[in-house]
Amino acid sequence: MSICVVSFEIISQKFIKTKNTRIVSSDASKRTSKVRSGIECSAVCTRDENCCSSSYDAHLNLCSLFSTCSTEYAEGCSITKKTPEP
Repeated sequence: MSICVVSFEIISQKFIKTKNTRIVSSDASKRTSKVRSGIECSAVCTRDENCCSSSYDAHLNLCSLFSTCSTEYAEGCSITKKTPEP
């Protein structure tokens, strides 16, 4: 008989999603990576405590994480901003 134990921590975070918008920052993004969806991009931001918002480019499947939250109009992009903790 064998016993298998699995343990993991679930991180929960609420976001506000805005379409046709991207992050504008004087600083470069904290990190950019290829992802499959805006949801996956938000999940990457959730795991980074310094991430204020993420920008997902659906045309390129690129996710960029930012510590700032200034935005501008951009066709085909969407952003998600972390909501304040209660």
